[in-house]
Amino acid sequence: MPLPEGEERVRLLEAIVEEAPDGLLVVDAAGAIVLVNAQAEAIFGYERGALIGQPMEVLLPEAAREAHRERRER
Repeated sequence: MPLPEGEERVRLLEAIVEEAPDGLLVVDAAGAIVLVNAQAEAIFGYERGALIGQPMEVLLPEAAREAHRERRER
């Protein structure tokens, strides 16, 4: 069975992420959060709307953010 294309593929990915039993975040190449599931909302205590578009480092202790950003950007 071939994988779906386009929007259908995006909806399938979103459904898989949402149904995962663990907290999942998807980030883009720039490190911005683009997808959050309900389990991640519960773990981090933020609604997904507050996380989407934010750099993933907002979820790290402030002291670790810059070092993580530097490693991610290499």
